[in-house]
Amino acid sequence: MTINVVTEDEANKKVCCRDAVGVLCSASSCMAWRWQPLQTDEPNFLAAIQSYMAKEKCSHQKACAYVHANRKEFNLRSEPYQGFCGLAGSCKVA
Repeated sequence: MTINVVTEDEANKKVCCRDAVGVLCSASSCMAWRWQPLQTDEPNFLAAIQSYMAKEKCSHQKACAYVHANRKEFNLRSEPYQGFCGLAGSCKVA
């Protein structure tokens, strides 16, 4: 099963999974909300790795670790920004 991962703003426009009466989702204010971990296959993250590898002449593994640990230095998000309703089960991103 694939869960629809959305931003909080998108979730706030959807009907709550628990309520069929039309109450809107409260996203991270709800105990069922689950944050999607930050992805390492996003284009900006991959570009930062390539840039660091070229600058430091280092391995891909070292660049990944450095970029991940120093996301703000590369203007990358450091906090999750997407999530899903945990009532639907665990998230399996395709």
